[in-house]
Amino acid sequence: MTKVEYFLLLVPLITTGISLALEIYTGKLLSVTFFMNLVAFLSMVILNYAILNENKKK
Repeated sequence: MTKVEYFLLLVPLITTGISLALEIYTGKLLSVTFFMNLVAFLSMVILNYAILNENKKK
């Protein structure tokens, strides 16, 4: 995996972690922002696998 792919994986992971920490701190767990970050993270992971598979085919 390249540095770019690691970066793409880390960004949503970090944002999800920060939002989760904030929601636990404020007591508003499983709010809209958490689900939005979760969806963004999952889409990034799927996108990454697609990029990796395309690179392997070449």
